[in-house]
Amino acid sequence: ERARKTVEVNKLENVNVVGLDWRDPSAVVEECEIVVAADVVFDPALLPDLCKIIKLLLKRPDNVCFLFSTVRNSATYECMLHCLSQSELKYDAVDVTSVEHYLVKGVNDVRLLKISRC
Repeated sequence: ERARKTVEVNKLENVNVVGLDWRDPSAVVEECEIVVAADVVFDPALLPDLCKIIKLLLKRPDNVCFLFSTVRNSATYECMLHCLSQSELKYDAVDVTSVEHYLVKGVNDVRLLKISRC
């Protein structure tokens, strides 16, 4: 609901906010040019399904997913990176220091990945 409100407040056009069950690949009905995911890296058991859904959404090499994560457990985050690689997805770390003033105070390890197909 917050994502929908953000789209509305910022008067963004051609933006669809869609809830998605990672365990249900049939829920992916269309290609997405840009996928934005935040705070979705929390349970290692769910990460393979998340990576599969990201790959399904990124049908072309120029489609991209931006994934924001607060690293609460480094092993879980490393598991996410491994799952991305195993899913034939490439990722690059994006420097977030220029937007630090937007981040939650007291949260020290926030990372942004830019993900695309290999």
